Amino acid sequence: MARAHTPVVAGLGGDVEALRAAFRLAQASGAALDGSDLDGAYSELSVLAASGAMATTPAEARARADLLLLVGRATDHAVTDFTCAGTPPRQAAGTERRVIALGGIRAGAEAMPAPAGLVPTLGLLRAALASRPSARPEHADVARALKGARFGVVLYDPAELGEMGVDMVLGLMRDLNATTRFSSCALVEPAARLVVAVSAWTLGQAPRSGLGRGVPEHDPWRFNAERQVCSGEADTLVWVHPSVPPPAWTRSLPALALLADPRGDEADIVVAVAAPGRDSAGTLWDAERATMTFRPATAPRTDRPAAAVILDALTERVTMERGHPC
Repeated sequence: MARAHTPVVAGLGGDVEALRAAFRLAQASGAALDGSDLDGAYSELSVLAASGAMATTPAEARARADLLLLVGRATDHAVTDFTCAGTPPRQAAGTERRVIALGGIRAGAEAMPAPAGLVPTLGLLRAALASRPSARPEHADVARALKGARFGVVLYDPAELGEMGVDMVLGLMRDLNATTRFSSCALVEPAARLVVAVSAWTLGQAPRSGLGRGVPEHDPWRFNAERQVCSGEADTLVWVHPSVPPPAWTRSLPALALLADPRGDEADIVVAVAAPGRDSAGTLWDAERATMTFRPATAPRTDRPAAAVILDALTERVTMERGHPC
C-alpha cells in the first residue's frame, strides 16, 4: 500500500468503525474507495440529486400503508416480507391492505404483468393516471387503485430499474401526491446505505472517491474499483467486507481481504476478523427502519480482532513507510 501507485480500498462493508478505519487507510495511502453494492445506491442518488424524492421507511410502510405496489424484484425480498407482514395498526379501522405485484408474483398479491418491461409499464401507469389514450384498461384499473389509496408505498430495487426506472418511479410519486399520499421505498443493500452515510460525513460526498491528490475527488466512473482493476490502473487492493468474499476480478493484483468466515484462498493475504453483530458489537444499518443501529454480539468471539483494528494497524505502518503523518 505504501509503494503502490494506485491502491484501492474496496468492498466497504461491516460496521461504522470498520468503514471509518477504511477511510483513514485510504487517506494515508492515497487510495480510491469503492463499495461492493453501490450500483443501486448510485441509480437512486443520481435521480434524487436531480429531482428529489418522496420516500419512507419499511417500518413506516408496514405501520401505515393501505396499498403496496411491489415492482420487479421487490416482490421477493426480505424487506418486502417484513413490510407486508401483519395488519397495519395505524390505518383507518376496517381498511385492508391491498398489495399489487408489478412484473412479479407474490402470494396474496394481485399480479400485474409487465410484458413490455418494468420501466415502460411504469410509464403506462403514469399515462393512465393522466388519462392519456395510450393507457390500457388494466393500467387504468391499477391507476384508480393507486389514486384511491390513503397512504400508498412503492417498493422497488434501484439496481434493477437503473436511473431511468428510478426517475419513472419518483415521477409516479409526484403524480400521485397531487391528489393523495404516496411514498417510495428503495431496496438498497444495507452495506451500500451505510457507506453512503459514512462517506457523506467523512468526505462530504458519495463514495467512489479518490484520495490520491490528498483531497477527496468524487467520480463514479473513474473510481469504480472493478474498472480500475480490470483496466490495469490499480496495483494493490484491500477488501473490507467481512460477510462478502472478494469477487473474481480482484485476483489479478496483490490483495488483502478481511473476512469473517474465510476459506483462506480468497486473496494473497486473508485475515479472519470478527463479524459485527455476531462476534462483536457494532453499529450497522437497520434495513427495516432505514437507520444506523447498535447491535450487540449474539455469539461473542474474543479470538478475532475487529476489522477496524487491522485497518488502523495497516494505516500506521503505511504512514511510517511513506514518511508523513497520517
